[in-house]
Amino acid sequence: MNNENDELLELDEQMKGMQERRNVIVAERKQGVIDKIKEQIFSYNITAEELGITKDKLPAKYRNEETGDEWSGKGIMPKWVKEALATGKSLDDFLIS
Repeated sequence: MNNENDELLELDEQMKGMQERRNVIVAERKQGVIDKIKEQIFSYNITAEELGITKDKLPAKYRNEETGDEWSGKGIMPKWVKEALATGKSLDDFLIS
């Protein structure tokens, strides 16, 4: 019975070694593949939309009821929020319920 386990352990080690080698090969070739893809995208003026890549807009978390301006709360704070905070308002004043 012990020989059967030894054989399985040996196979596991071989598989681990092969996976590690595969990872090295992929890492070595990856940048070249990326460069070729970029070259083709540039040559054919392919857009992100044509590739099905879209930047999903985050839902608004804050709204200025006076102007209709909205902000998700992520990224750079918009000017209208900065100005409102400078006058003593808080973000809670603009929360969308």
